[in-house]
Amino acid sequence: MKRYVVVGLGIVGMVLAVTGLALNDLALLPTWGVTGIAALALGCLITFFILHFETVKTFSAQRSTRLGFNSILMVLLFLGILEVINFLNARHPLRIDLSESKEFTVAHQTRGVLESLVEPMTITAFSKEGSKGATRYRSILDTYRYHTDYITYTVADPDKKPALARKYGITKFDTAILESGDRTTEVIAPTEQALTNGIIRVSRTDKTSVRFLVGHGEPGLDDTGKQGYSMLKASIENTGYDVSTISSLQDDLFSDRDSVLVIAGPRRMFTDDELVQVQKYILKKRRLLLLLDPVLQPETNTGLEPLLAVRGVSLGNGVIMDPESRLSGAEATIPIVTSYPEHEITHQFDLATFFPLARPLLFDTAGDASAQSDWDIDPLANTNATSWEEHDLQSADDATFDAATDIKGPLTVAVAVAPKKIFGHGGVELKNTDRSPTMVVIGDSDFVTNASVNFSGNRDFFLHALHWLAERGNLISISPTVASFTPMVLTRNQLQIVLYVQVLLLPGVVFGLGAYVWQRRRRL
Repeated sequence: MKRYVVVGLGIVGMVLAVTGLALNDLALLPTWGVTGIAALALGCLITFFILHFETVKTFSAQRSTRLGFNSILMVLLFLGILEVINFLNARHPLRIDLSESKEFTVAHQTRGVLESLVEPMTITAFSKEGSKGATRYRSILDTYRYHTDYITYTVADPDKKPALARKYGITKFDTAILESGDRTTEVIAPTEQALTNGIIRVSRTDKTSVRFLVGHGEPGLDDTGKQGYSMLKASIENTGYDVSTISSLQDDLFSDRDSVLVIAGPRRMFTDDELVQVQKYILKKRRLLLLLDPVLQPETNTGLEPLLAVRGVSLGNGVIMDPESRLSGAEATIPIVTSYPEHEITHQFDLATFFPLARPLLFDTAGDASAQSDWDIDPLANTNATSWEEHDLQSADDATFDAATDIKGPLTVAVAVAPKKIFGHGGVELKNTDRSPTMVVIGDSDFVTNASVNFSGNRDFFLHALHWLAERGNLISISPTVASFTPMVLTRNQLQIVLYVQVLLLPGVVFGLGAYVWQRRRRL
């Protein structure tokens, strides 16, 4: 009877030890409860070994016990090595993204922003516990913390922490509050673009104004229809700009060197006074973003085209036709651009852009050379070689290239204008204090309307041009990473090979090695 009691103590001790570890891991009991279970388990095991001391002594003297002890020692040594590796990885983490679409790698723009941080930043994300938003915030912010030590974050459930949610005025899930010093900004989506631009906004002390000139039939910033700019306005505001409209060029606009003037899609002629003001604005080297459509009817002529000659830029009078667009299901009047000459705006930009009803831009080399000698005119987007400028468009389906009147591609759709670089001895670029970006001209305004702004790289191209003009190149537009799904389709023969290898060969090899080791150990 005594023997069974002692054996029972040993079993109870082992069960209590395992139970204590499990409860400690799951945090189902307070610390004092787990400590009590551990102490009881230890007492049972000590009692078992004391009462079975002779049996333990005899057992430990056996040869099989020594071999078993060596095996246990090797296992413990292996676990110790793993623990050291885990400790080193925790102190000096190394991440390798093996996903096909690089789902767990931040964009190069984000990496640059994170590495440039110089102040601590706190991010509090409010998402429902266990939701996709909470998981996404943790995934992105863990990746951010891999690149910088200046970010700390918390993901809080507003239902469980209502006081904290009220403090920040949280009204909906998946909202994040970014704080740095006395600056605060809000992010409303768990995406890399939203968080990175939020970091940029909260890190900056200044704010650039973007002013859209209206009164000439331009698309409305608050128009939610297909031809409106409401989605473009939201994208600009999300990157930290103040967006407003003006109906005339006031004097304060000429003195504000940090604001950007946007003239997008005017449909009516400017008055003589307005043209004088625009020309004055251009001559003052202020920041101007022009989106000008083809002139298909005399009443849509704006009068702005001659003013661009001051900077050596002229606009074609025809419409760009691209027969390759039909391969993508689009009309020939919507050229698809994938060729981007190297420039700060197009650096590492590899998305296609769609320009519905666009006109080409030309470099006016026949104009006054002295007026152009101090300016760099860089093409930003070129159509493919099969495109052409159509001067007599009657029908997109019937249009064909006429060598006598049309101009063969590639054609330039967008250009950037800035004061010319100054080079010294040995070709070294000298510092030019007045080399601020001056103008970007794009031969289409429809590519950023609500109907087209989400097409591939349309939004990104516009924002990159805006950031360059505002000299805020670190603000970015990042296309979301989509996890790719590439199923593996096997032929009948390949399935047979997998069956034989996994079901027969590998288990057979393991069984054979086990039998061999068993035979060897029997002879020892």
